[in-house]
Amino acid sequence: MDHSIFDHLLFARRATLHYVKELSESQANFIPERFNNNIRWNLGHIYLVHEQLAFMEAPTSRKIPEGFTELFAMGTRPLDRTNEEFTLNELIELLKEQPQRIEQELKGRLNEKVEKPFLLPGLQLEAIGEFLSFAFYHESGHTQSIKMIKRFMD
Repeated sequence: MDHSIFDHLLFARRATLHYVKELSESQANFIPERFNNNIRWNLGHIYLVHEQLAFMEAPTSRKIPEGFTELFAMGTRPLDRTNEEFTLNELIELLKEQPQRIEQELKGRLNEKVEKPFLLPGLQLEAIGEFLSFAFYHESGHTQSIKMIKRFMD
């Protein structure tokens, strides 16, 4: 089971990175009308949520750059920002290294139960592997947002 989960993590990440590989910094900042966020925000948010979900039981293993949570947590928006951004290349590099680091840290531990289950409408996450599986769903939603934003660029 470990192998499958980590393969899916890498597959989802490669798909996400495929859609941003040739974007410029200005394209990463583009916010279409009626959207709240840009591609840069979606990438940072994907990274942040994966760190939070993967290391729910081991917050000290999280690799979250300073200021990241304030920029990319749920409910934040690029329009509200006054502080410096992470470059597109910095976000891509963080996203590239994350799946391998998660696998190294969590290999053989996917069936471990967390101390406090996480409840969502219709879903209860109790084990590390369940949190990672939910992360795929989360990432795919934001990858779809990235694809939609790109359609408005033309």
